[in-house]
Amino acid sequence: MIQQMWSFLTNQRKATYLLLIFYAVGVAGMVLDFSRPLFIRLIPFALLLSAFILLINHKGTKSIRLVLIMAGGAYRDWE
Repeated sequence: MIQQMWSFLTNQRKATYLLLIFYAVGVAGMVLDFSRPLFIRLIPFALLLSAFILLINHKGTKSIRLVLIMAGGAYRDWE
């Protein structure tokens, strides 16, 4: 099961579709007044998910600098 999920996330086309659907739901949630507070609280998790998918699909070397930049951006938005 985990191997299937990993192969799904590392497929760039499938990961792109997943993120498109994910962000479309997020935009719809932000537009609706009754769900806006929930979706605002979910923004840091959405950024972490996006960063994770971008990191595992990154074709260049996965340097510690790239990981620190992504983690720093997520931490900054978390507060």
